Amino acid sequence: MSVAAAGAALLTGTLWDTMRVLQKAHQVHLAAGEARAAIAAETVLAGGGEFASWSEHEVAGVRVAVRSDATGYRVRCESDGVRREYAAQWLAGGGPSVLGRRRWSPDPVALARLGGGEPVEASQFPQLDAKVLVGAAVASQSGGFVRDAGIALQWLDRGTDRDDFVWRGLGDGGARQPGRDGLLVVPGHLWVEPGEEPLLVPLDEDLVVVVQGNIYLGRSLAVRGNGRLLLVAAEARDATLFVDADGDGHWSAGERLLSGARFAGPVEGAGSVYLGLPGRRSAPIQCAAGLVVAGQLHVRVDAEVRGPLCLANGVTDLGGDGRSWRLGDGEWTYRPGRERIPGFATSGEPRPGLLRSILQQTLYPGPAAR
Repeated sequence: MSVAAAGAALLTGTLWDTMRVLQKAHQVHLAAGEARAAIAAETVLAGGGEFASWSEHEVAGVRVAVRSDATGYRVRCESDGVRREYAAQWLAGGGPSVLGRRRWSPDPVALARLGGGEPVEASQFPQLDAKVLVGAAVASQSGGFVRDAGIALQWLDRGTDRDDFVWRGLGDGGARQPGRDGLLVVPGHLWVEPGEEPLLVPLDEDLVVVVQGNIYLGRSLAVRGNGRLLLVAAEARDATLFVDADGDGHWSAGERLLSGARFAGPVEGAGSVYLGLPGRRSAPIQCAAGLVVAGQLHVRVDAEVRGPLCLANGVTDLGGDGRSWRLGDGEWTYRPGRERIPGFATSGEPRPGLLRSILQQTLYPGPAAR
């Protein structure tokens, strides 16, 4: 290669390196501007109040204009030649604070078995909003859930007294959001049958599934998409909550009651979650959802719960060897003070929800782009 050709190649490489450095610097500048704008918007919203018309402010060099209406807030931020706009939903109050924790139980022994956590008063267990549940979509309105009168007899000697629904999964051709306003009610028990592959739930938005009975997970549960999934094993009318110490799926004399002075109602009770099904030694269960358990958590296999795990009571080991299960660290939680958690009662003052970016527009070149 001649000296001239070598010099040209070196110059070309230097120019490409310089362009990459400038591009990276511009990206860093935009990211920093985004962070500054978001902080400025949050600062103005933190001051509270309602803004019938655009109210202008300046925070750390960022010009901020905010307006509110019956649905929420709109915020405009301008700095360094870029306009950014955000929207925030109007919240009636804060959600249950315990859903902002990875593990929660009033029972310190249960927390120790789960791998640690801070005990909290039982009165802080998340409360469902009965009025909201009345208007929610039900499992029969979603193609992913099938009522099955025989599923319980496949796994429990005495079956169940309430209705049973099998979650078949939504699949690529199914509804991307099976609930209405992020909420779905199962008026009975929810079953996920054993299988080699996880049950796939594609979600574009968050979904809370309230099960008015027990939850029986026979295999892993995976979520694909930006949505988060929360499964709630709730109390059911006329059903008794209890600890299924022998794992046979129904109350037996001597088993501890968690509600009521004596056992009554369906033999299988309600409010329990079973990780692993009777009579089957399945592979470890990876549960991508969070779990809220009004009754007892019964664990038969190694399991990992990736969302918040909220127990009103404790944990029962059904594995038989005393070390058959573990519950790994969760990967996500909610921000109850700033986001809506469908189906749950709220408390405290009305407030803006989380900011959502809806526009980024360059008005004129900022200093890093000149």
